[in-house]
Amino acid sequence: MTLSAVLRNEGAVFRPGPAELPLHFGDWHAEYAAWETSACVFDPGRRTQIEVLGPDRAAFVHRLCTNQVLGRQPGSGCEAFFLDAKGHVLAFVRIFVGAESLWLETAPGQSEAIVGHLAKYVVREQVEFCDRSHLWHPLRVAGRGAQDLLERLLGGKPPDRPLEHARGRFEGLEVAIACLRSASRPCWQLAVPQELAGQLWSSLRRAGAMPCGWLAAEAVRIEYGEPEYGVDITAENLPQEVGRNASAISATKGCYLGQEVVARIDSRGHVNRRLVGLVLSTDQVPDVPAELVADGQFAGRITSAAFSPGLGATVGLGYVRRQYWEPGCRLECPLGPVEVAALPLRP
Repeated sequence: MTLSAVLRNEGAVFRPGPAELPLHFGDWHAEYAAWETSACVFDPGRRTQIEVLGPDRAAFVHRLCTNQVLGRQPGSGCEAFFLDAKGHVLAFVRIFVGAESLWLETAPGQSEAIVGHLAKYVVREQVEFCDRSHLWHPLRVAGRGAQDLLERLLGGKPPDRPLEHARGRFEGLEVAIACLRSASRPCWQLAVPQELAGQLWSSLRRAGAMPCGWLAAEAVRIEYGEPEYGVDITAENLPQEVGRNASAISATKGCYLGQEVVARIDSRGHVNRRLVGLVLSTDQVPDVPAELVADGQFAGRITSAAFSPGLGATVGLGYVRRQYWEPGCRLECPLGPVEVAALPLRP
């Protein structure tokens, strides 16, 4: 049975649009609560997944991205930006290092742009780019009880450091499993061939994972401060504006495309805007992007927003100008007052 059919049998209410993502399964507040008390499984949609092959793969990707790729061992990973020559962000990816290839994973619909960008810089390197987005489908298992659930299924400990990954097997399924987050709200991504995604969902449900939809997952993503390319990051952004310096930008590696701009910003000491957390004084969710103002002047823009049952208010991610980005600063949006807050929004 296809994943879509399995989700419909579970009572999923789907989000409008071409990507069939379940909004919820009847009670999204209970789904949100499962992140705090147990384990949940949700469908992040068909993510962009590009496999990079060839003996020069690590050196090639290394010289085009902001993070250290050379020297990483199989089973490890990192975040990174791909930039243009002017330092603007063309992609924000997770890089998973395998024994025979690298995998680039990011938001849906980015394959053509990323492969096109990388292919322009191939000269004599032995490297090949394969779009695997239509072949593999990921599901995510998250929440305080997620590790115990996965240990029972796998018969051992899953990868437990951010972006560590391995292969596992349970109930006849071979699964690629990666730790995306290991803090108070841990999250793992499990990928199987597209035609087996429904079987994987059913296995996780039998093991005790609660079905979770996009409404709950989006609230948690925003609370945790995880930006998504195409939503919170675009080609208008410089990498330091995104606030992922520690996890996605190496301060010690050598030259890479856009590195001069990154170094110039570092030497200047700041950017003029930065991604921050936002807490609105309402339970209504604004249409995004939404403008932020202070004393009648443009102050920034909300890029993502969702209602947070945990905070009892709408929360958001957005870019604000330097004079407004300190936590506690008060701004206005079309729905009323907004307070700038440090990320993550919920410790």
